[in-house]
Amino acid sequence: MCLALVAWRVHERYPLVLAANRDEFHDRPAKPLHWWEDPPMLAGRDLAAGGTWCALDRAGRMALVTNYRDPSLPRPTGQSRGRLPCDFLGGDAPAEDYARSLLARAGGFAGFSLLAMDGQSLAYVVSHPAPELLLLEPGIYGLSNRRLDTPWPKVLRTRERFGQELSRMEPDPARLFAMLSDRRQAPDEELPDTG
Repeated sequence: MCLALVAWRVHERYPLVLAANRDEFHDRPAKPLHWWEDPPMLAGRDLAAGGTWCALDRAGRMALVTNYRDPSLPRPTGQSRGRLPCDFLGGDAPAEDYARSLLARAGGFAGFSLLAMDGQSLAYVVSHPAPELLLLEPGIYGLSNRRLDTPWPKVLRTRERFGQELSRMEPDPARLFAMLSDRRQAPDEELPDTG
């Protein structure tokens, strides 16, 4: 399960704090974090489809995409959602404008949630059940493979620990990595049905 924790304009020193992991099939080929030439951004690269799941550019803009898992949805088709961070960071549109333009074409991608940040605003787009855009207020958010802040056990547990870590003047990356590495499994009755 992919997991992203985002603190937007809540920390005294850092306007955006992001702690995230990518949960992907082990045999899916990927290139580790590196600077891309086109578009110019820092990201890992999915070698199967060519996109990425999380990236930032030298201007401090950031984009992150997760898949939207719901067993009632048809099998994913369309363009790779990994293109979305590349598209945002490859242009110069403000996050809100990019997100609005994405609403009309969200159906051309497999189910996704996208966060796009331009330094001034943090936009969230979800493609299911119908495309929707939210401009996020300052706060701490958790995102996995459904909608933002869906109360899945791992999202709730790590968002709480993330908030505790952000109460420090200098959050400790080692504690954030440990938080993301938590392998405790919730009881079966608390687990979502994601197929």
